[in-house]
Amino acid sequence: MPRLRPARRRSTNTPGDSRSPALALSAAAGHAGAAAGSVAAEDSRQSVITTTRKAAASSGGDSADPGAGLSWPSRALSTLRYHWLAAVLLLIGLVLRVITWMAYHPALLYIDSVKYLYRGWQGSDPLGYKIPLKIVLAVGSLGTVTALQHLLGLGMGVAIYMLLVRRGVSRWLGALAIAPVLLDGYQLQAEATIMPDVLFEGMVVAGLCILLWKPTISWLAVIASGLILGLSATVRELGLWMLAPAVLCLLGSRYLRVSRDDWYSVWLKSCVLALAFLLPVVTYCGISYEDSGHFRLSVKGSAAGRMAQSADCATLKAPADVLKLCPPPAMQKQSPDWLEHSSKSSLLDLPVALGPERLKLTSEFDHAVERQQPLRVVASVLRDSVRLFEVDRVNSIAITPIFRWQFQTSSSLKYHAAPPTSEFQQYDPEFMVCPIPFSTSITPLPQTANAVNSPYALCSKPGSKGDIIVGLQQRHNSPWDYVVLNSSYGGKAQVNSSLASFLRSYQLDGGFTPGPLLLIFTLTGLLGSLIALIYRRGSPRARNMALASLAFFVTAVGLLLIADLYVFSWRYQLQALVTLPPAGVLGAAAAIHAIRYRRQRVLSPSEVSPVAGVGPAAEVGPAPAG
Repeated sequence: MPRLRPARRRSTNTPGDSRSPALALSAAAGHAGAAAGSVAAEDSRQSVITTTRKAAASSGGDSADPGAGLSWPSRALSTLRYHWLAAVLLLIGLVLRVITWMAYHPALLYIDSVKYLYRGWQGSDPLGYKIPLKIVLAVGSLGTVTALQHLLGLGMGVAIYMLLVRRGVSRWLGALAIAPVLLDGYQLQAEATIMPDVLFEGMVVAGLCILLWKPTISWLAVIASGLILGLSATVRELGLWMLAPAVLCLLGSRYLRVSRDDWYSVWLKSCVLALAFLLPVVTYCGISYEDSGHFRLSVKGSAAGRMAQSADCATLKAPADVLKLCPPPAMQKQSPDWLEHSSKSSLLDLPVALGPERLKLTSEFDHAVERQQPLRVVASVLRDSVRLFEVDRVNSIAITPIFRWQFQTSSSLKYHAAPPTSEFQQYDPEFMVCPIPFSTSITPLPQTANAVNSPYALCSKPGSKGDIIVGLQQRHNSPWDYVVLNSSYGGKAQVNSSLASFLRSYQLDGGFTPGPLLLIFTLTGLLGSLIALIYRRGSPRARNMALASLAFFVTAVGLLLIADLYVFSWRYQLQALVTLPPAGVLGAAAAIHAIRYRRQRVLSPSEVSPVAGVGPAAEVGPAPAG
């Protein structure tokens, strides 16, 4: 049946253009270069292209979409060819995740995993991760959880790439931005571990992508982003920071004039976003109050280790009882984590009989260092923060041991005295695998081998080899109880030696994001943030990119520095993989577009001719993609 020609319409540059969609698009492309000398040539060019594409879509023209009229497999193949570099990275990331998932069964477990699988150390951290964890475990195992976390890792890469390309970033720069989250070995290890870090990363990325998807942020996007970012604070309390970049993004959209909203609408949306953000936070605190009598997300984190590491005990003025907590110089070489938790630390070398008085003395010590020696604290935090930019990931007694975030094999498990009997990473007394390899325990285990809750008694039962023994402690300093990991969670510990060896070699021999690359992302992200603050009348596309760069950069700086304030851990540096690369790529692209736009405007009038029928563009960014 012959295709009907659309009726002719009055000539105009609206979606009802009288020209056919194909001719309209061709004419717009032909005049685009000649419009460079106009006041807002870039706005005009993008407006024409967007308008004609919409007209083509509405009238069924072939130029509406390069894949229009093709079957969905053909369109998918065409899209993959166009974005081939990102597709290759995504495929490699998928293969690495399949290998990781097959290497360790049922999942990798860490000290804090007890909080989420059982009721251990109640109140020490928000338990928002526990709800989706229990839902998945009701229908699957720990292997199902790690599979979903691997998919979330891939999803973050896809979401970031789509956002960057939508903002006008080139495909190769977009692919560069997602390479860290897709290929980093430490990210793979985190996704294979029963911990909330990957879920938190995913919620941060989702909230920012929703907020930045269009220049003019819709009410639905405001509410959805606020709720997701608020929920992130119930997964990790650090998520409270996310209110700052979210509100900054809204206000910046009006300040840079990339949004069609006026100041009243922007302030109103900011208030609604704040209310949506606070809703899950207040709800969680209310539930906590009913359960424990405390209206809070978690017990306030202690910075005593950081203060002890930073303090100059010779000049610190405090009562004699408080000064006893200040460690000698040799002890200050240890990490804040060691100073706060080791029984050999001066912070814990106090009589147990003091009871609550110990907490009071520690609090007085913290405040004395904060008030009298703030510059030493800042210097200590910054000294640790720049470790992120080191060429190699090296261990040091001044930071949390890096082996906790590395894949292990039998030859790499060197933190216990006995010869290893399992390649499954263990933490005494939280997680051990039968037969127990520890000749001397880090913490006192029950001395009676036939005690009901003795890990030795549990491992002496027939068929116990490979059982995962879980050490439970309701609160710090309370007695330990030991149980076998719930069989419905996946059963015995199993490790594929060949795959585990490959993963460890990959991770340690270059399979991580180089520190200098992260430094480049940081500098270009800072550049993009500065452009967002001072560049208000140039290229609309550059302003859009600069605003997105600012949002990601402020997110990265806040999340990383707040975590480093307490302790430097490579676990907490993973947040840089989903924030610094997008910030840096957007900042670099914004600078490039701003320079090109300025060069176009200085062309002589004789070298340019306006786009026919297109008047000066409004003070807003390019129309969002349909």
